[in-house]
Amino acid sequence: MKRRSAGFLDAEDDLLVVYSTAGPAHRALRRAVPDIEVDSVSSAIRALVIAGHRALEAEQLRQSYGAAVAAGDVDAETAAWYRAVAATLAEIWDEE
Repeated sequence: MKRRSAGFLDAEDDLLVVYSTAGPAHRALRRAVPDIEVDSVSSAIRALVIAGHRALEAEQLRQSYGAAVAAGDVDAETAAWYRAVAATLAEIWDEE
């Protein structure tokens, strides 16, 4: 994935270099997306997109669960459903 085709500005080059080279940000990205070998700006962009996607999915699940709790709709079956969804998402992410 190219920086320009992904919509990154020239001014954001330094940000991408931080994620694509050894250092704390690179290690954090590798932990967040262990299934992608981050060894270039291109692979860092891909990993950042996937990490963002996964974070949004997790946030949507948290919000949905919070709404169910606030509405008093959480029982043992509902809690089991949320656990199953979380486990399924983890399996899908492992396959990406």
